Amino acid sequence: MEIHVEKSENNVSGERRREGFSGSPANETAPVCVGDCQECRCSFPEDRWRISKTSVLALSTVLAVFLGVLTLDKAVAMWKTRNLPAAGSAERSMTLSATGKSVATPDAADIQLSVLTEGATPEAVGRENSEKMNAVTDYVKSLGIESSDIATANYSLYPKYEYIRGRSNIVGYTLTQMLRVVVRDSKKIGLLLEGAISRGANQVGEVRFFVDDPEKFRAEARKDALGKVRQKAEELAALAGVKIGLLASFSESSDAPPPPVFYAASREGIGGDGVIPRIEPGAQDVMVTVTARYLIE
Repeated sequence: MEIHVEKSENNVSGERRREGFSGSPANETAPVCVGDCQECRCSFPEDRWRISKTSVLALSTVLAVFLGVLTLDKAVAMWKTRNLPAAGSAERSMTLSATGKSVATPDAADIQLSVLTEGATPEAVGRENSEKMNAVTDYVKSLGIESSDIATANYSLYPKYEYIRGRSNIVGYTLTQMLRVVVRDSKKIGLLLEGAISRGANQVGEVRFFVDDPEKFRAEARKDALGKVRQKAEELAALAGVKIGLLASFSESSDAPPPPVFYAASREGIGGDGVIPRIEPGAQDVMVTVTARYLIE
């Protein structure tokens, strides 16, 4: 009994394709898929899936490595800046100070004029002292000096003692009266001293020159100080490799005025002989110190 098995063309073709993909005879070279799976010998679905799966796995591996490198770089950058405050915040700032100066010529003076009188009785020295001081005061007012700039600064009366054989005896009295005058016209200072001494003032305790309206000169000194502190901030930022931002805050302080100039006076000293003394006010430095805080961007 004979059994005939017929193979269809499709089966034969399928077997040949399997042979070409999975194993070829020794004298044949394994075919390579060129992308047209309708004609190539690796057109089975399982073969194509195996190739696609391998490509996806390789691409996924490369992508994972790339993302891992980016994540590592970001982590390193965050670690390096973990303690740094944000740019432009109050914590990232610099504080500097600078002093500005403006030169001013004093145009006013504070003068102390005194009349010292000695006599046998309080009444006698009081009368003589008052006559002289009243004459001085009237003369000061005649120069156009306001009453608000004239004030009695001291009035003191004390006895003079003489010690004889262990006993103290009053031999007279001394009265001192001091007048404080503010002269706001420097040209009148010498004239005032000469006239006051010729009318009985025998002591000039102090002549202190000052600028009557210093705000103008303070403004110039403040502008100078702000310019210096800005320049200093830019130079420091350049050295540090950063960029300065807005001015967050600033404060200022002014230097104390210079010490007063003292003159000793008597009838044989300044004035008193009709000669007007030449009083030189010189110059004064008006100084302002500015402290500023700049944000760092």
